[in-house]
Amino acid sequence: MGGSSTLSRDIGWGIGAAMLLFAVMIALAFAWVAFYSWVVDPGHDPAYYEAHAAVSSPIVSVVAGGPVFYLVAAWLARRRGGGRSAWIAATLYLLIDFAVIAAAGAPLGPVAFYFFGGAALKLGGTALGIKRAMA
Repeated sequence: MGGSSTLSRDIGWGIGAAMLLFAVMIALAFAWVAFYSWVVDPGHDPAYYEAHAAVSSPIVSVVAGGPVFYLVAAWLARRRGGGRSAWIAATLYLLIDFAVIAAAGAPLGPVAFYFFGGAALKLGGTALGIKRAMA
């Protein structure tokens, strides 16, 4: 009975952490576009920056994903005494991310590169975060 209760708690923590991961990744994409529009290339109309966001957001996700997932996984593994919650969070995040991309109907070639490349870095960050926390 205790194992089921622990699994339920790990699932709950994993769901919460996945939502945290989404919030952080979206905030980082917004922060990059804000920085770009104020510092790097100011003075354009909003449509210009919206187009830039469409191109830069997947790159921000790939670049920042590994470190963000590392930090969240390390925190979860320390907090929960193991990595199950972190793996649940990472898996849930990637499943939802894939579903959103598929529903958007984006071209498969470039999207697959960014999604699978980013997924590898995010899963690597998760594994390293758990390993670091449990060391």
